[in-house]
Amino acid sequence: MRNVLSLFAIASASLLLTAIARENAVPVEGLHQNTPRVHALANAKIVVSPTKTLENGTIVIRDGLIESVGANINIPSDARVRDLDGKIVYPGFIDAYTHFGMPAGLKPQKPRNPYAEGPPPKPAPTPKQLGASYWNPLVTPERDASTYYSASKKDAESMHSMGFTTAAVFPGRGIFRGQGILASLNGKPVNEAVFAQPNCTTIFQQDLPKTDTIVEMGAILDGVAKQMADYSEDQAFRVAEVAEPSMEKVVAHLKATGAEVLMNYLPVGSQKATEFYAECALKAGVAFVNNIPVFI
Repeated sequence: MRNVLSLFAIASASLLLTAIARENAVPVEGLHQNTPRVHALANAKIVVSPTKTLENGTIVIRDGLIESVGANINIPSDARVRDLDGKIVYPGFIDAYTHFGMPAGLKPQKPRNPYAEGPPPKPAPTPKQLGASYWNPLVTPERDASTYYSASKKDAESMHSMGFTTAAVFPGRGIFRGQGILASLNGKPVNEAVFAQPNCTTIFQQDLPKTDTIVEMGAILDGVAKQMADYSEDQAFRVAEVAEPSMEKVVAHLKATGAEVLMNYLPVGSQKATEFYAECALKAGVAFVNNIPVFI
């Protein structure tokens, strides 16, 4: 009888193990439960912002969220490490080809509905070409997107909502359309930019009204004294690592935004920079108010 019970127990255990093995052999639908929760992207060049780049940094991601970013951070013991030596990491998606920020005249014309009644809508006029041009208006290799690029905060937020932080912007009209730019989509409105660090300016008013006016990179020329590099962050200002605009781009931006007055408020001694913006105002047909002791 005891032998019969033993054989029964062995048979039952065998059936149980077989059932378990069969259950484990069934493919798992969806993600496995043991998916790694922590990842470390090491030895990468990390573009944190337009003004900050880590040449050899690490990003730690936990449960789908960035936990830490830095050059000298401790990698968690439970992290799956990926060596990104030679790779560049940006803080978002990059739209590799777009007409974002271009005026209506440099965006592709929408195809007309063949069943639509009435005359076709009149296309937006193409902006007047600056400088030398070819006889064929569809051949514009000299057209520079940086001259016409202008994006509002609302437009940038629409890209941010889809995860895009950088865009390769190109003109959208013609056969040979011209030169594109790589645009960062993280411009700040005036009420936020005036308090951004580094900042050595005395604050007289904390509460500023919200505005859609975006602060953009300007031409430096002689507007930054060399000795600023010797001062600490709270006593100096730093030049952003962003391409400076040409005079043509400043003029085009003043016209596109409908500016009426250009206020020149630069560090004392900015002779060349003041003359630059005064000429921009003349070409754009806007008033110019000089707020610093520089003769023009």
